[in-house]
This record gives sequence, C-alpha cells and structure tokens, in this order.
Amino acid sequence: MVHHFSGKGGDLICGLDDQGKLVFRSNESDEERDAWPEINQQVIWDGKLIPRSYWEDILLTLEASPNSEGSFDLTLNAQNFLNGKIISTATLSGFDEKKLRGNVALISHGGKTGPANRYWFRDFSLSGKKIARFPDRAFGPVYNTLFSVNQQVMKMTVQLPPLGFADNRRITLKVRPKGKQRWQQKDTTIVIPGFTAHFRFDEWNQKEDHKNNTL
Repeated sequence: MVHHFSGKGGDLICGLDDQGKLVFRSNESDEERDAWPEINQQVIWDGKLIPRSYWEDILLTLEASPNSEGSFDLTLNAQNFLNGKIISTATLSGFDEKKLRGNVALISHGGKTGPANRYWFRDFSLSGKKIARFPDRAFGPVYNTLFSVNQQVMKMTVQLPPLGFADNRRITLKVRPKGKQRWQQKDTTIVIPGFTAHFRFDEWNQKEDHKNNTL
C-alpha cells in the first residue's frame, strides 16, 4: 500500500489487526480506495479477542494450497512465538491462482484514524514451487535521492528504509563529471532519525553535468 490507497493490481492483504483478528482484505478497489473490504472467509479465534501488545512476538504463517477446482485455499495462522499458542486462524477458499502471481510485500499500517502502534518484522522466509527469486531486482538500501541547486549551493537528501541497529549508517556521495571515467568521492555523512542523509556543497559547479552515486 502506498499513501493508504488501494487500486488495480493491489490484490490481497493478509493481516493481523490490533485485536488479534486475522483478516483477508481486498486491496483492488479504485472507488473506495481506503476501505479495504474484508473478503468472504472463515475465521476462527482462540476465544475472546484481546488487544495485542507492542511487546508481543507473533509468528505469522500463510500457506497457499492448490485444490481440486484449480484454485487455491489460503490459511493464515497467528501464534504466540514464546508458548506456541494459536491466537487466530483464518481460511480463504477458492482464491484465483492468477491473483497469487506477483510480488510479496510486508506492511505495518497504523490505521487511517490517527497515530497507532507499528510493528517490526524479522526472520521473513518464503518457500514453495511457485516462489521465484531475482537477486538482480533487489532494491535498496538507498531508496532515492532528491537534490536542488541554487547558484553555487547544491543540497541533496538521501532516503533509506528503516535500518537495524547493526546496519551501516554512513552514506558516501561520489560524482563523475560528464566525459570522465573516474568517480570522485565528494563527502561522507551520517544517517539521521527519519532514515535520511543530507549533503550540502557551497561551491558547486552548476554549469557542468555530473552523474552521482550514493552508497
């Protein structure tokens, strides 16, 4: 989901809400783009719903199994990681095989009504005959860069994803003037809260084209 909106090709959200309820929701609507309606499903809870706590370790498992009708049955389980107790189980039967094609993404959404808890993921894994991996399509750790030039002052912002405690937090900017083959290291800076890094150069030659590389 980008900016809270659904749309064509958004397909399916498999989620655990803050009440411990597992749900399958549609992410395809162009008309109600922030509704994410629940899809007809069978959901089993472990009794009374209990608000989940931000300190809990929850193991989420999604299994897609082919059925005799040529579609897939999806089973989503949530269990307490420490004691193995099942918190909730949801089953979605007869899901179109074509809608399973595409990318898999992890989301932690605080809701559209105001600030709310968000959660981290760890030990994410995929397996099965229908899983394909393309290392050459890896994205990151730099998401994008944005720069402006005013007279001789060049400012650049580098956006990164959330970083772990052990991840590198130094960003280096290299440039290569047009027609040159060698990269020149301009500066190194530190990633700040918000997972951005900032560069400023007060004597930038704006008349010369440059390629830049951040790493």
